[in-house]
Amino acid sequence: MKTDPHFLFSTFFIFILFVASVQDIVKRRVSDKLWFVAIATYIIIFFYYFFHEKPNFEILKNQYNILKIILFFAVFAILFIIFQIMFRLKMAGGADLKCFLLIFLFNTNEPLYFPITFFTSLIITLIYPILIFLYNILFQFEYVLKKPIFSFLGIRKNIFNDLIECESKCERERENEIESESENKIESKSKSENKIRNKNKNYFLLEKVDFENGKIVSNFFGFDIFSENEQKYRKDLISFLEKNKSYKIQWITPKIPFMLSILGGYAVSYLIHYEQNLNFIFFYFLMN
Repeated sequence: MKTDPHFLFSTFFIFILFVASVQDIVKRRVSDKLWFVAIATYIIIFFYYFFHEKPNFEILKNQYNILKIILFFAVFAILFIIFQIMFRLKMAGGADLKCFLLIFLFNTNEPLYFPITFFTSLIITLIYPILIFLYNILFQFEYVLKKPIFSFLGIRKNIFNDLIECESKCERERENEIESESENKIESKSKSENKIRNKNKNYFLLEKVDFENGKIVSNFFGFDIFSENEQKYRKDLISFLEKNKSYKIQWITPKIPFMLSILGGYAVSYLIHYEQNLNFIFFYFLMN
């Protein structure tokens, strides 16, 4: 069987996605180093292919004609807009969008590779709201009837202790910053920031308190109350909840590790495109 550079790289990229999924689940952050490793590996594999396999340049010329190049940039522009919308709606994070763009760029010669990966990832993601709804049916049924849409998006949780914990960490962070600046220990400062950032809670709030009227305002897309931008609201909310204990339990939605869905979607596309290659490898090892 002739060496297929796309098959080799796609196999390696599954490993990259697996590592990214583990980071997304454990740390809620995916290192950019993974994408640089993927790009470097892609370049190495294809440089080796061009210099050692001696590809047919006439075939390559037909594969990458002017019309296809124009179509490529048009699709890329559309995808960029879609990804921006997904990012604004908190449907995906920065690492997820980078990953999708790389999958698209790495598989320009396979027109169905990216669409299969993208839409399969979205289908897999639909499992999460179903599981959340089942949880609410079993353990929080009285709230399902009150807010049926929220019952697919999140669960009820006492957020007061998490707010207190976050504020105490922020106070320690500010103390460490002052100490680091006075002692010029930039390295210890960055470590402290990363340590606190990694301990942020893995959920968004689906409700926001209107302090003037004492009412709960729904926010279907959720907002990250543990971010630095929400520090003032977080302090005001703690003061409000100390006086109004009935508001401590609110609707929250988990920060879904979307990278896991991308891994599943990519694996499906991989199996569809390289079934013959995988069968060949399977029977080769079986016969030997």
